[in-house]
Amino acid sequence: MLSAASVATAAPEPTSVQSPPVKTPQTMAIEPKPQEPAAPPSAYEDALSKATAASESLPTAETSADWASIAAQWQSAIASLNDIPTNSDYSAQAQAKAEEYQRNYDYANEQVIAIAQREAEADAVTDEELAAEQLANETAANSL
Repeated sequence: MLSAASVATAAPEPTSVQSPPVKTPQTMAIEPKPQEPAAPPSAYEDALSKATAASESLPTAETSADWASIAAQWQSAIASLNDIPTNSDYSAQAQAKAEEYQRNYDYANEQVIAIAQREAEADAVTDEELAAEQLANETAANSL
């Protein structure tokens, strides 16, 4: 015969099914949204556009005027980069690009000077040739 004590210990204890805790406004954790990178400032995009235009002009540049135009585009791109605030997410990139564009600007300016010198020398030779031709024509006319 079973005693009441043995029945009480022999019977399985009911198990309770635990449901997940209900989230209330007090218990909900505010999960930070992943931050998307900030869009580049318009000055940065403007600088890249100007730099692209300068680069695309390189293959056809022949005269000092062509190179002066390219130098002006690099200078304008640098000015756009300098408009980007130092607290911008793009500040470091802008600084690096400005240094790169400055080297390109310096090179374009060197080309302006070198080609302008060659153009001036060619013009001087042409002027000398014209003067010699004119003198020869005058001498021939005077001998008639």
